[in-house]
Amino acid sequence: MSDPSQTTGDETAPPVLSTARMIEAVDRLIEVISAENQALAGGLPVAAAAEIPLKLTLTADLGRAMRHMSGTGQLRTERDAPERALLMERAQRLEAVVAENMARLDGAIRATRHRVDAVMAALRDHVARDRVYGKDARSTALRTGSAVGRGFTI
Repeated sequence: MSDPSQTTGDETAPPVLSTARMIEAVDRLIEVISAENQALAGGLPVAAAAEIPLKLTLTADLGRAMRHMSGTGQLRTERDAPERALLMERAQRLEAVVAENMARLDGAIRATRHRVDAVMAALRDHVARDRVYGKDARSTALRTGSAVGRGFTI
């Protein structure tokens, strides 16, 4: 059982964060997305996919904290204007990293589609060459010597 004196009554409310903590959160998200971009650049989309849960969690947490800080006026009333400027610079850097990420993900999706299309075209070509036609000019079966004809239905 939890200590009732430690609850706020609204367990979904994000903790109050300082601008410095927000900068740390944005930096962590930049780090994760940059690592994903490197994996995608190296042709490893599966490695990039491993970071998706962390990326989603960080993004959701950051969004909640930003809404909370904006809603309470905390960002406007921060005493340290240089920290606010640094947060804005980091947000712009995050925006650039996310734009690169979207472009790399789009490229990976297009490359995957191209590979799947090539495999399907080769498979269709192979099946078309191995068809056996009956008297009525209908395909009756695949030749038994075909690798595709052994246990596969297309």
